[in-house]
Amino acid sequence: MRTHVISFRLLTVLLLGLLLTLAACGQGESSQPSSATPATTVQSTPTPALDAYGTPIVIPKIAPMRIVSLAPSVSEILGALQLQNRVVGVDAFTNYPASLASIKKVSSSSGINVESIVALKPDLVLSSGGCPRTMITSYLSWGCK
Repeated sequence: MRTHVISFRLLTVLLLGLLLTLAACGQGESSQPSSATPATTVQSTPTPALDAYGTPIVIPKIAPMRIVSLAPSVSEILGALQLQNRVVGVDAFTNYPASLASIKKVSSSSGINVESIVALKPDLVLSSGGCPRTMITSYLSWGCK
């Protein structure tokens, strides 16, 4: 019986500690006024960035209308964002959302077909971290950004 009392007390202390930790991590209202002002104008210039390999890329300010997804996880995210109607090409393993399962496949188990991607004239090509650098180099050699 004594063991159950100690276990219950220990559990209570641990839960109380967890509750206090979560409460401390919550966002409270700042007493200082925010110095940030909301942006009212949209810049027309693209944003420069670097990909995972350090290759310079350009992120357009205009929403992409033709998207190629090279990973099932990316396809699922696009589906969750309700962007299925903008996807023009997917990898061989995408089967969810169901509406993307019938989209043109731009890869197979043996690799990515860069020519198929270029032929689709995408505004944006998204991949996971498993995209080989040679594919990116090949894609850029076709004059794509």
